[in-house]
Amino acid sequence: MRVILVTLISLWSAIAYGQQSPQTTPQLQLPLIKNGNMEQKGGQGWFFGYSGQQNSNPNGYAYDHSIEAAASGEYALRINCKAVKNDSVFCNLNQSFPATAIPMGAKLTLKAKVKTVDMVGKGISLALRGEKIVDGRVTVTFFASTEGKIAIMGTNEFEEYTLIVDKFVGNTDRITMLMIYLPKTIGIAYLDDVSVTVN
Repeated sequence: MRVILVTLISLWSAIAYGQQSPQTTPQLQLPLIKNGNMEQKGGQGWFFGYSGQQNSNPNGYAYDHSIEAAASGEYALRINCKAVKNDSVFCNLNQSFPATAIPMGAKLTLKAKVKTVDMVGKGISLALRGEKIVDGRVTVTFFASTEGKIAIMGTNEFEEYTLIVDKFVGNTDRITMLMIYLPKTIGIAYLDDVSVTVN
């Protein structure tokens, strides 16, 4: 009888005081970059955009999922520009992923392979941008780029480039990886084998 009574008291206590299971913490959904090898149809998961007025592409940037060249597999993403008519406009390939599960202070490592053909001007940069979203408004929490540190231009076969963020700032909802086709640039750039890791 005493055993049954103790069991009933324990059960009542659990109900009365809400014996809750530990809260689940966000988990990293790996890989962070989807379709990083560019093999999925149409470059699935990747987006192409350019600065300036909406639906305005004065430099005629052309983007496609190309079979012309690849670091691995059969496909890469390609951007081409033949003439600069507006020297303040630029374009980019980008992909975003959730950042809420990344611990503050973590090390972020971006790796990407880029091939360039007859690229003249400022060339290409690789970047990671942290974003906080409040009421639909986006605030940049950090921005790291290879621009001014690594020259990606001229004519070169696929080469792997690395960008490191030593200490993640936290308080970030998502991170966007970008390959930026910088202003005042012409030529062809291919992007392949992209990854972001957290250590």
